[in-house]
Amino acid sequence: GLAARHPGKVDRLVSMGLGGMDARSRTVFGDLSRLYFILPPEDFFRLLYPWLFSPQFFADPANVTAAAEASTAYPYRQSPGDFARQIAAMDRPMQVSLATIRCPVLAIAGDSDLLAPPAAVAAGHASIPNHRLVTISNAAHSIHWEQPQAVADATSAFLS
Repeated sequence: GLAARHPGKVDRLVSMGLGGMDARSRTVFGDLSRLYFILPPEDFFRLLYPWLFSPQFFADPANVTAAAEASTAYPYRQSPGDFARQIAAMDRPMQVSLATIRCPVLAIAGDSDLLAPPAAVAAGHASIPNHRLVTISNAAHSIHWEQPQAVADATSAFLS
């Protein structure tokens, strides 16, 4: 977006878990976007979490139950229609070239991310001239949730 269209307006940029979806992910998320309309929300979230959280999250079943209850009760949770639109948007080609981004970019990846594995994050940022990839251990797509201190440390070091 902004950093590609107006390179002079962005000094630094941090991205997390940003990489292209492979065919497997597109298929599963297409199915999930349809199921969200008919499943109880708690069941939908339980199906979504393997794509968002690392294996460590699932070591304690209470984590899954608590997260599903919290996600269901969250008053601003994404609606099934908005989730379906988000998934559809991921299939559309990008309208800007990332090669036009001139500011330094920190790309953060989770080592257990199924949606945007570190290799996909690296490939997604390859055309950006000044980027650095940091891979955070014991984290999947919800990097900031699973490893908040590691994300804060990497971001702070990059921005200072």
